[in-house]
Amino acid sequence: MNCQSQNSLSSIACRLKRLAICLSLAIFLLGLSGCPKTDDGQTPETQATLSVAPPDALKLLVIGDPEIGPKLVRQWKAHQDGDLTIENQQQAAWVESGFPISEGTDLIIYPTLMLGELAEAKKIAKLEYAVWNSDEIDKDSLLNHYRRMLTRYGNEAYSVPLGNPHFAMMYNGARFGLKTEADGSAVADSKLPETWEELEQDLDARGAKLELPLAAGWAGHSVICRVACNVRARGSFSFLFDRSTMEPLVEQKPFIDALDYLKRTTSERSLELSPRGVFELVANDEATVAMCWPTKEADFKMAERDALVVGQVPGSKMIYDFRRSTWKERLADEAICVDCLGFGGLVASRIAGSRHEDTATNFVKWVSGKRIILKTAAQSELTGPVRASHLGDLSGWAGESVPLEVLDEYADVVRAVHERKLVVVFPRIPGSERYYAAFDQGVRAALSGEKTPELAMGDVAKEWNQITESIGRRKQIIAMQRESR
Repeated sequence: MNCQSQNSLSSIACRLKRLAICLSLAIFLLGLSGCPKTDDGQTPETQATLSVAPPDALKLLVIGDPEIGPKLVRQWKAHQDGDLTIENQQQAAWVESGFPISEGTDLIIYPTLMLGELAEAKKIAKLEYAVWNSDEIDKDSLLNHYRRMLTRYGNEAYSVPLGNPHFAMMYNGARFGLKTEADGSAVADSKLPETWEELEQDLDARGAKLELPLAAGWAGHSVICRVACNVRARGSFSFLFDRSTMEPLVEQKPFIDALDYLKRTTSERSLELSPRGVFELVANDEATVAMCWPTKEADFKMAERDALVVGQVPGSKMIYDFRRSTWKERLADEAICVDCLGFGGLVASRIAGSRHEDTATNFVKWVSGKRIILKTAAQSELTGPVRASHLGDLSGWAGESVPLEVLDEYADVVRAVHERKLVVVFPRIPGSERYYAAFDQGVRAALSGEKTPELAMGDVAKEWNQITESIGRRKQIIAMQRESR
């Protein structure tokens, strides 16, 4: 190689060396000065990391409670920065038109009673195992029967709860002789009745009547609450239908006896009362005993010495054996109280085939949260406490006028309901709304004196059989057996 070539290569090497030194110096200086920042002080990389796309816009169908939608819109926007469109449907009209769900609907809030209807029709989606067991839903903090039954169908979770009312007995302490009139602190010799028979004896002794919700739509639930302890025992599941044949059981003795009992013990004004109206009577010192629950917008005007005492719904030591058509004593180790659940109440589900499945699933996880329920669902007359933590303060459901002592006693009743294993729920099967409407009308006909209890329940049984045949008896038997698992 000649000298000229050597000089050329040397010159190139020197330039490359200088370029490498300059590049290293630039990188070093850049590290000292830091990356360029945006106006808010974040680097472009950090800003990109923190920027999260808003969730998909969702459409929610609400059945029977038009007031909950706007509250959910505000909360979803505030907490998730998401857009939510609400479609409200009046319950009776929606049922009559065949449970339509318009295109583009992602979610539905609806009465607990409809869960089986929608699940059987595959209109709502199951909650995947990972979703149902997620930290957001936190199912272990739900009150027991929500976790075990009210959100499930065929042993599969389909919904999350927004609350369910719980019946309790409310006694005017002074009228019922539970506390002295001096200061309200000394408990008298009498005690709360444990059975319906004891309650009737106490009412007769005081010349008093029982108040309970017997207005249209509520009468059927009140009667089921009264008869539950006579038709539900350990090992027995069906109480309105024979689940092997779907033959109605409402013509039989427990239901006739329950209607006769209520005709003897309740006042005529109860036929026009909703749960709120019943609570207003007892809270305003206008009733001796009432079966209801604390509701908002009911002014509490009782004098301090006339304390309101809250207790569980009475039970019975006798159970009716439908197979043998005879009464028998309940097992000695079995609780005599059986509570009625699943009336009123709201649940939320994702629509099957939602185009925004992930966002809709996140909404389902979010909507049953402790604080969200208090801000959205607690104002409804159709709901009640959902989680054990709610029992510490029920003012969200009952309002500020109800004394804390009353709310604490009511919380004890709710807690006891969810600790007991035996409860009854109106069957959540196809046609459940039609079955219930016929039963409710029959009950009111019997209690108003329009028909005898035997005739009223006979007519209900005939109508129930017609409903069963129109849907398909075999289909209903399968649905009933799935519901009774």
